[in-house]
Amino acid sequence: MFVPTIDDVQIDGARALLDVTFVAQTTWAMLHAISITLVRLLLTRRRLLEWETAATSAARAAGRTVWGFTTAMIASPALAVAAVALVALVRPGALVVMLPFALAWAVAPVIAHALSQPVRHVVRPLPEDERVWLRTLAGDSWRYFEQFATAEHHALPPDNVQFVPDLRVAARTSPTNIGMALLSALAAHDLDLIETPALVATVDATLTTVESLPTVEGHLLNWYDT
Repeated sequence: MFVPTIDDVQIDGARALLDVTFVAQTTWAMLHAISITLVRLLLTRRRLLEWETAATSAARAAGRTVWGFTTAMIASPALAVAAVALVALVRPGALVVMLPFALAWAVAPVIAHALSQPVRHVVRPLPEDERVWLRTLAGDSWRYFEQFATAEHHALPPDNVQFVPDLRVAARTSPTNIGMALLSALAAHDLDLIETPALVATVDATLTTVESLPTVEGHLLNWYDT
C-alpha cells in the first residue's frame, strides 16, 4: 500500500498550484494551436509539418528577462484582466473568489521566469549500499540485452520477453529498443561490466544489422522482425 510522505504532499501541492497559475496561458496556447491547425488543414494547406523540439524551445527561453517572459505570456495577464472585468460586470459578489485566481494568472510570467532560473546543484556522494544497488540494477539491465540480442535475432534486442507461464521472446524490435541496447552496452563498459573488445563487438554486430535494414528516405521503420 502506498503511503504518501510529506515530500509527496508538498510536490503534489506545488504542482496543483502551478497548474492553476498557468491554466490561463495553457488554455490560450491550446486554443491558438487548435486554430492554427484548423486553418492550415482546411484553408491554406501549408506548413502542416511545423515542428519545434523541446531543446529549441528551452534554448529560446534561456536568458530571457522578466519582461521577455511577460511579452511571451501576455495572454495570461490579459485573460486575468478580462476575467475580472467580466465577473465584476456579471456577478460582482464573486469577485472575492475570482481575484486570487486572477492575481495568479497576472503574475504567471514572473513565476515562469523564476522557475526558469538555473538550479544550484549540490553534489552528494551516494552511500555504498545505494551504489551497490544501482550497480546491480545496471548489471541486470545489461544482461537482458546480452542474453537476448543474440545472433539468432541478428544482434537486435527483442521488444519484450515473457517469463510466465513460459519463456517467449518477442521477435520484433524498434529503433528505440536498438538505441537502448547500444546505450546499455556503453554503460556496461563505463561501469566495467564488460571489456572494450566486447563493447566493440556488440556495437559492430548491431550496427551491421541496422545498416542492412530497409528504410524510407533514410529513416528507420517503427518495427522490424528480428
